[in-house]
Formats: sequence, C-alpha cells, structure tokens
Amino acid sequence: MSVIVVARMQVDPGKVEALFKSRKSDFEAIAGDAKKAGALHHQFLAGEGVTVIVDEWTNAEAFQTFFADPRIASLMQEAGVAEAPQILIYEQMDSPDRF
Repeated sequence: MSVIVVARMQVDPGKVEALFKSRKSDFEAIAGDAKKAGALHHQFLAGEGVTVIVDEWTNAEAFQTFFADPRIASLMQEAGVAEAPQILIYEQMDSPDRF
C-alpha cells in the first residue's frame, strides 16, 4: 500500500507562491519526474508562516530518493526555508470506512 508524506517547512507561503510564478517550469519538470519516480498525488498547503506539502508515494524509499534531488533544495533555499523541513511518512491503514 502507498504512503502519505507530510513535509512541514517554516517559510512564508507568499514567498512559495511567488516561486510558483517565477520558476513555474521548474515546478512542472520536477512534478513530471516525481510521477515517474512513484509520486501519486502532490499538493501544497498554506498556514501562518508555514508551508506544508502532502504527497502520496508508492513507497517511502521512492520519496526519499527523489527528495534528494538538488533542484528541490534550490527551490527551498530560494523560498527562504532556513532549516530542514520536518518530514513525516505514514503508512495508510485499510479501514472499512475509508473513502
């Protein structure tokens, strides 16, 4: 079963949104490569002074290998992420009420 990856970064969501515009082609290229590497779903969430990424991957190893891509570090640095993101990986549970 796939895993859910939650990455929490202390960074202004406005700066991240500005990067979506200025480096749009980089985000699109990385997304294409992520899909090839095993990403099933991906989205950014904005909070007060926090940006969160929620992904679904085929397995934790695929995510960890992909996350080492230097393009990702470059985007985080340009956005102003000062410290390593908190990354949590969860295995999905097959409950009878899942939808």
